[in-house]
Amino acid sequence: MQTPPGRRVLVAVVPGEMGERIQAWRERHDAKHAARLPPHLTVCYRPPAEANLDVIEKQVRHGFSAPVTVRLGAVFVLAHAEAPLAVRVLQTEALDEARRRLFDASFVQMGGRNEWPWHITCIRYGHSRDREALLTTAAEELALDEPWRIDSISYLELRNGRYEPLAEWRLNVRSHGQCTVTYGVTRGRCTVTYPQCSVTQASRGASRQRRGRVRAQARPSTWNFTKFVCRPTPNGCEPVITTVSVGTTNS
Repeated sequence: MQTPPGRRVLVAVVPGEMGERIQAWRERHDAKHAARLPPHLTVCYRPPAEANLDVIEKQVRHGFSAPVTVRLGAVFVLAHAEAPLAVRVLQTEALDEARRRLFDASFVQMGGRNEWPWHITCIRYGHSRDREALLTTAAEELALDEPWRIDSISYLELRNGRYEPLAEWRLNVRSHGQCTVTYGVTRGRCTVTYPQCSVTQASRGASRQRRGRVRAQARPSTWNFTKFVCRPTPNGCEPVITTVSVGTTNS
């Protein structure tokens, strides 16, 4: 008998030093929930579990057509019966608009609430804790006032008490109708099919720029890359991320 899927969510995980600071504070003050998933901003609480992954990706990319920048602020108590303590998210105009598109059902209807105060939960159940003491501690140990560029969305599923990734989508990069395409090398060459797109290729630390078909002059032994495909649009071309990986060339 097949086990039904666990709860699924769409989130933006806080990366880098900011994410590490938030996670360290969570581990000290709410270790149980810190172990369930990393510091994150939820963008959909109930994505449709019956929908195909590619359809969900289309809706996510429709909503988040480009990276979104917000600002992280001080820890506060969310106005909720469970009184969670959370990092405040500020300057959310672009994020609000992305959420509106995410829930407009252009490809699939996202479930759950479609409006809520943006926050990054640090302590899940603050109603049973000394909130004033925790806020004082957070003001000393987790005083954030930093911009955060949201450039990926993760699709997570609850499995055995932890949220595990089903997919992660890097958000598109736009540059006024002309796209820059960064390639890895396979068998010594790489190509782009749309000549109106500008192509940047790196080879052993050197880079050069051409249009149309590109041939690598030297093969690296390893290559960290993000692969894009360009598709034509009325205003030029648009990059579409298809692969995020680490490549190794053996031949």
